[in-house]
Amino acid sequence: MVEDNRIIEQDGGEWDPQRDCSTITGVLDSSCWGDAGHVGPTIAETLAQNGCFFSKCTKDRKGMADQMRIRMKSRKPHPTVKDEKGEPAYIVPGIRWFDTCTSKVRTPGGKKIKVGPIVTIPVLPSDPEDHEKWDTDANDHDADSAGYACMSRPIMGEDEKKDPLGGQYAVEAKLWNDDELAPRRNRGRLGYGGW
Repeated sequence: MVEDNRIIEQDGGEWDPQRDCSTITGVLDSSCWGDAGHVGPTIAETLAQNGCFFSKCTKDRKGMADQMRIRMKSRKPHPTVKDEKGEPAYIVPGIRWFDTCTSKVRTPGGKKIKVGPIVTIPVLPSDPEDHEKWDTDANDHDADSAGYACMSRPIMGEDEKKDPLGGQYAVEAKLWNDDELAPRRNRGRLGYGGW
């Protein structure tokens, strides 16, 4: 299966023939580094042996929920739509999903249906113990995937930008300016499954 990925990436120009590895990087669930339940190399080790390198995700669901909220609230200028003053309208959200991004889930009756983040994230219930994060017993795969991507590149919300020394993510955002982490910041194009 990994060899198939190499062929697909070579056809798509996403394989570096000089380094003999994929140019697509990203984050994987930390369970890919666990060896419970199988013998031999882990999923991440198998991918690395075949030229596909990923980082471990940050599995902080409260932080993931905050990062997703910040991105959903933030707006960027639209390239063609103008506001009443003739300037670019700030209407493009900081995170988006398309109806082509889908996965299959089982209904309580056992039937498989096609859904995606557009369907599953808005109806994801909050954790009964902590309302700042989502319930991990629900269908949270799409939220986890989006959260991993957000946590791999944390951004500051408007509150943290106004008070750069306060806020939980202000400190993390400063870390991204540290020269030691610069190689992680400049890894190139990210490959996040169905994104």
